[in-house]
Amino acid sequence: MTVCTGRYGAAAYSVDDLLTDAKRGVWSELPAGAPIDIYRRNLQKVYVEALDNLVNPGAPATVPAGLPRGLVIFTGDIKYTDVPSIARAQLVELRSEITAAIPKETDKVSKYHLQDVLERIKQALNPKETNK
Repeated sequence: MTVCTGRYGAAAYSVDDLLTDAKRGVWSELPAGAPIDIYRRNLQKVYVEALDNLVNPGAPATVPAGLPRGLVIFTGDIKYTDVPSIARAQLVELRSEITAAIPKETDKVSKYHLQDVLERIKQALNPKETNK
């Protein structure tokens, strides 16, 4: 567990720990080279999409009148937080893990899935290059 010395002290569960634990659960087939069923493939695509949304946030939500500015983080404006940086690092790490797993994957559909997800990660990490 990473020591988080922010607002809630050293015992806080960090964003990096949260995303690392989520990745470990969602991508449990990778280290074993196990086939990935349709439900897990869907979950994994949603996971990459969620990280993409953190790395490349859309237009920030507006703060409703009367709410304190400190609540901006809850309205989706994460642009100036560490969250996009941590999500990018998670995608880079996942890209390496998937790249290493593809040659070992024996299930044809699982291999296609991993190749597709690898392309989605590439697009998330370099949106300007892939949207030309």
